[in-house]
Amino acid sequence: MYRQAKPSIPQLGMGACCQSCAHGGTCSGGMGLFESGMDFSTWGVGEWAIVGVGLYAGLSLLGDTKRGAARVGRISKAVRKAA
Repeated sequence: MYRQAKPSIPQLGMGACCQSCAHGGTCSGGMGLFESGMDFSTWGVGEWAIVGVGLYAGLSLLGDTKRGAARVGRISKAVRKAA
């Protein structure tokens, strides 16, 4: 006689998966990021990583825009001189 072992991970089925706010769930379980609001002293690594990536993306966008505008200015000036 073989006994079937109990699963170590509970089998919740699809019912537990679809309990979001839109489907009548409790809406109490968030991602855990920025739940403390703007209290910087309680932010963890995840929050600071998101802020760092956002700052990098913003500064990169500004730098690329500045370089692109300068290049367009140089090209248009060269075209005006050639004509």
